[in-house]
Order: sequence, then C-alpha cells, then structure tokens
Amino acid sequence: MSEYAPPGPVRRPALLGWLALLPGVLAGFCLGAWMLAIALEWLGDAFFWRNTCASHSEQVLQATWQWWRGSAGAPVWLVENLAIVSGALQQGLAALIASLNGQSGLFWTETVTIVIRCALLSAGNVTLTFLLRLAILLQALPLFVLTITIGLVDGLVRRDLRRFGAGHESGFVYHHAKRMIGSSLAGTGLVWLTVPVFLEPRYIVIPGVMLIGFAGSVATGAFKKHL
Repeated sequence: MSEYAPPGPVRRPALLGWLALLPGVLAGFCLGAWMLAIALEWLGDAFFWRNTCASHSEQVLQATWQWWRGSAGAPVWLVENLAIVSGALQQGLAALIASLNGQSGLFWTETVTIVIRCALLSAGNVTLTFLLRLAILLQALPLFVLTITIGLVDGLVRRDLRRFGAGHESGFVYHHAKRMIGSSLAGTGLVWLTVPVFLEPRYIVIPGVMLIGFAGSVATGAFKKHL
C-alpha cells in the first residue's frame, strides 16, 4: 500500500510576491471598473436618462473636467496629456462612426446605426471621465496614506494601553478589521470610478478614507503578536 504524505500548509505569497502581483491586480481592477462604468451608463441611457443620445455622459464629463481644473489644482502636464488622449479618442470614434454610415443589410437599419453611434459616443465620454477620475484619485493618495498612518498610530497607542492594562484581546476583531481595510479601499475606488452621475470627490473619498482609517486603527489595536 502506497503511503501518501499529508499535504503541507498552503504558503501565502511573501511581501515581494504581493508587490510583484500588485501591478496586475491594479490593472485588472481598473479594467473591471472601466467596463462597469460603461455598462452603468448604457443602462442609464436605456432606462433612466431623459436625454438625447450621449448628452448625459457628455454633461458628466464636462462637469468633472471643470471641477478638476477649477478646484483640484490639476497639474499642467497631466491636463495636456489628457487633452492629447481625448483628441485621439475623439478622432478614433469619429472614424468608427463614419464607417458605420456606409453599412447596409437586412437587419442593419438606420435605427441600429443610431443606437450603435450613441453607444460608442457614451463609451468614449465614460472613458474620458474614467481617466479624469483616476487622475483625481491618484491626487488623493496622500490623503489615504495620511489617514492610514494616523489610524495605525492610534491603534498602536490603544494596543499598548490594552497590553499594560490587561485589556481584552480579540483575534476575531483583528481579522475582520484587517479585511475591512482592503474592502474599504477597493469599495471607495470602485464607487468613485463607476458612479454614473457627477459628484464631488469629497462625498465619496472622505467617507471612504474615514472608514479605512477606522479599520486600520481597530486592526492595529487588536493585533495580538509582539511587534
């Protein structure tokens, strides 16, 4: 009878492994958020927005652009690069839409052409809005770092007070708070990048940052191992 060795414990990636996987994870997250933003806009065009063609997505794009340039202190080089990307995208969409006008067939009617044209215009506007919101989110990274740092310091202080005061330790609280940090980060970014209406970042980013800081403080305060 052959003997089988019991399977060993599953090894999780070390810090360098996580850092190596991080670019792919972020790229996949951005791709998924972009596709979700387009799907939500198309859903709104079909059932909710009372506007002609892609006018709703155009309004959201213009409002986001004006707010970013007027209130967020947009870097000049980033504005110029986004303007170049916008011009190239608009030219590509114009060429694609022009090619649709010459199509003909049994099921290819004028209505189908209009629907596809509006869908492409909405997708283009959503893509530009997505890039703007991504730039705004990158500008807010120092706020995330500062809040997480404050949460960690507060948690370490409470942890020391608990250790020297014989306070209650809970691994349950630590593990759930630890998971909440990643979930809050992903949730804040996803909502901000995909919301199909114009909202100032403070209404989404600030509550998300506060939740992340709170989760970091709770997780650090409940950490049971020695540092």
